[in-house]
Amino acid sequence: SADPTAIQLRFLQAMIEVSAEKNSTLVFPVPIDLLSAFTKGSSLGKLQEFIDQKTEAEGV
Repeated sequence: SADPTAIQLRFLQAMIEVSAEKNSTLVFPVPIDLLSAFTKGSSLGKLQEFIDQKTEAEGV
């Protein structure tokens, strides 16, 4: 199903199943847009601003 709620529920069910195993590593994907709030002012944030300026100037 393409319903976002169903997809999120399935994702959470999969996380529960994986977390039941004590010796596994869980990689949790986080959208880059969410991380941008934490990178403002850092070198990573400055790099992103530079890339954004260049792509806007070039019309990409």
